[in-house]
Amino acid sequence: MIPIATIGNLTRAGWAVCVVWLLGACSLQSAPPTTFKVTIANVSDLSGEDTVISTGVAITHNANLRLFEAGLPDKEMGLEGIAEDGHKWPLNAYLKRRREVFDQVIFDMPAGFDRPANIPGGKRYEFFIAASPRYPYLSLATMVGFTNDLNLMLDTDGLSGYSLYRPDGTPKSDVELKDIMNHWDVWDVGTEINEPIRVGPHQPDAPTGIDVGPPDTGLVQLYEDVRHPIDDVHEAIEVKVVNKPNAPDGTFQITVANRTDRPGLVPSALSPILAVTHGPGLSAFEQGQPDRGMGLEQLAEDGDPTRLVGNVQKHPEYYNHLVTGPGGINGSAGAVLPGASHTFEIVVDRDHPLLSMMTMYLESNDVFVTFLNRYGECGLEIYGKSDAEIAELVRRSVVFMESGTEANEEIGDGWYQGASQNEPGEGDPDSGTTRRYRKPSDPITPSDIATISIVRADSVKRRVRLRAPDGQGSRGR
Repeated sequence: MIPIATIGNLTRAGWAVCVVWLLGACSLQSAPPTTFKVTIANVSDLSGEDTVISTGVAITHNANLRLFEAGLPDKEMGLEGIAEDGHKWPLNAYLKRRREVFDQVIFDMPAGFDRPANIPGGKRYEFFIAASPRYPYLSLATMVGFTNDLNLMLDTDGLSGYSLYRPDGTPKSDVELKDIMNHWDVWDVGTEINEPIRVGPHQPDAPTGIDVGPPDTGLVQLYEDVRHPIDDVHEAIEVKVVNKPNAPDGTFQITVANRTDRPGLVPSALSPILAVTHGPGLSAFEQGQPDRGMGLEQLAEDGDPTRLVGNVQKHPEYYNHLVTGPGGINGSAGAVLPGASHTFEIVVDRDHPLLSMMTMYLESNDVFVTFLNRYGECGLEIYGKSDAEIAELVRRSVVFMESGTEANEEIGDGWYQGASQNEPGEGDPDSGTTRRYRKPSDPITPSDIATISIVRADSVKRRVRLRAPDGQGSRGR
């Protein structure tokens, strides 16, 4: 607010600045809602997990309301009911009283069904929900059915909610919304002690009733198995990308260091490294989707990039590539051994600003190191960025992925892993999807269970109502 005492002293230019600011603020406050279509698809039949996904609740809201915060106890809003029993009504009733909520939806009608139901593998929920610049966040909860207290939920940096809007208050495009899979995860609500998956006597499909499991004194946290020998990619692999000094713009120096010789890790060589520079239309994979058949399977299972190279070279967004490793390039490229590193150079330009990099973790069935960008695809945009900006991008983007094409064995202990198999292509097929590889002994990763996608639905109008505190009535928005 402008202090009244200063109004008389404002110059004409000052008044202009104030008018522009006020118009912008009013525009943001009065911007019409945007409707979005959300699809939650149960894909557990493809990964072999074969579980139902419960009915659930979705809201759009502002930053003053969070369904959960990572590392803190359950907020007792009703999230426990969904997490333990797929019982959505307590959470739904609680949220109806909250003025921080803009739109609220119960999703319980599977596409193609004529009555409410949980969704088995191969089925999906579809629903519409409205948001606005003042209420930009989407939060939802749906139970993973064969567990004690696990929900699929959205978060941003450990706080529930995914923003449907850009920082300037305009709604994201369909392309930008593809990054929602990067905010989708399996969360342990911490209210009931975990039992072995599928066989626990207090899980929803057991005939023991509702809310009967022993209480857990834990916190809301990602469902993890800390015994995973390559859980932290930054412990096992170091990647550094910098602008090459005294070189033409777009020339970058990349170093990949294999740190799997560290205590507690399974020592593993890395295959020869494939680096590709390209435009935004080219990606070798999409997180949460089946392998595209471009040759990623051969790289991820056998460390052989030949087929993938042939296919990316045919793509109109392709710029250049390098298969490199100790000993040389292409056919002379060798593996990067534990404790060793390899440095190489590659060039991008303004029209092809992205770098993709892939190298197989050879003590695995189909695990590879890559950059996962915010759209769930490979490719790190580095052109025109400083070394500090690139370092932060690399820190957030370098991951272990698996192609989902070969069934996993324990890391470093399998007959059909890249370092152990007698010939390429051995191993049982996996019907899963390309996904983050974090916990092989933990059977639950989000893209094994369900995928979430969201698109603009500008032609669909939803009536939403302004909430009043403590249920004291409401008026139309």
